[in-house]
Amino acid sequence: MMKNVVRYAADSPKTLPKIIADTYFDSHSEYMIRVLRESQSTKIFVFSVCGKELKNFKVVLYPSAIEYNCLNNIQPLEIDNLHPIEKINLVFN
Repeated sequence: MMKNVVRYAADSPKTLPKIIADTYFDSHSEYMIRVLRESQSTKIFVFSVCGKELKNFKVVLYPSAIEYNCLNNIQPLEIDNLHPIEKINLVFN
């Protein structure tokens, strides 16, 4: 029998935010779009496969058909409370 033993309760597990990542490519594999979804926000990264900077384009998300104008692809497009994405179109001006 053990005497003078101190017992500590286990720390409750920390829940990490759930991140869902999706990747999209165009039919010619010139562009890649990476979508990172968390509980309250979404980041959309647009890349040229050859590494060039993209300028003045729209990102159109479907099925909602919501359009976002982007000056360049240096920073991700950040969106709050985004609806599900089934398809993404890039439209260059």
